[in-house]
Amino acid sequence: MSTPEITTLTAADFDDLRGLIDEFVVAHPSLPFRETYWDTLRPWLATKINDENTVQLVTRQDGQLTGYALGLVQDTGPLIAPGRVGYVSLFVVSQSFRKAGIGAALWKALQTSFLDRGITEVELFTAAANPTSNRFWERHNFMPLMIKRRLTS
Repeated sequence: MSTPEITTLTAADFDDLRGLIDEFVVAHPSLPFRETYWDTLRPWLATKINDENTVQLVTRQDGQLTGYALGLVQDTGPLIAPGRVGYVSLFVVSQSFRKAGIGAALWKALQTSFLDRGITEVELFTAAANPTSNRFWERHNFMPLMIKRRLTS
């Protein structure tokens, strides 16, 4: 397989992006996605295309959209250092293209985008029930920091 092409998301990518988002949702059955997630996510992502604190990257392999990363620069408030961190909000590689280095290349490009903004610390959540994701991020030196808990009444 050739090296993936990595570019910034454009409005022209949205139709192809839905398939990747659907794969992400299917891979996380323990998460409470909204029934109409695409109807709310698509317009929100569109508002973030030119946002200086948002990074949206896509990968293509032989013309096909194969990966997507959504990174956000977030303030941590006055208590926690550093004052700003990178946050990986969404990261997905099409299942049929995994194990080909696309995820690693996409992560490297996202990390570079954060570094270009002066961000040296990055956080993310992984689903406890997703061993593939957990292994990927551990291979890239991410370590557990906190445990997110939820109570549904």
